[in-house]
Amino acid sequence: MKSKPLFNRVESLNGEAARKFIADRSAADYQVLDVRQPREYENEYLPGARLIPLKQLPEKQNDLDRQKPLLVYCASGGRSRVAAQFLAGQGFAEGYNISGGIKKWQGRKAVGPEKAGLELIDPEVDYENGLTLSYSLEDGLQKFYAGLA
Repeated sequence: MKSKPLFNRVESLNGEAARKFIADRSAADYQVLDVRQPREYENEYLPGARLIPLKQLPEKQNDLDRQKPLLVYCASGGRSRVAAQFLAGQGFAEGYNISGGIKKWQGRKAVGPEKAGLELIDPEVDYENGLTLSYSLEDGLQKFYAGLA
């Protein structure tokens, strides 16, 4: 009997390659996962990132879309590599570890608690549409501020 591997190899993207990956796609076409702790997230995070601490990932993996590409990061790349390999072993189609983590990230960052601003989204809207709306707003703000710069 052959067992399913718990961890699979995944590709790592440096910060520049991850920024290109993001720039080449609509925000609704991929997911960004932060596997750090909540306090780390509040200090700084990548815009649009979903927080699921590494320890909670086995229980919360079904909150993620297995068909959408997934960019995973942590502080320096160790936890995110484990998380990306674990998710690949669980059947996620395409996942990447952001090597160097947020410490090496040279792009835009956000601050504040995970739920900041979500009170603006109608609670009656189903989760998938609410998430698409959030990503679209984030994408629009990035373009707006880039235009101002």
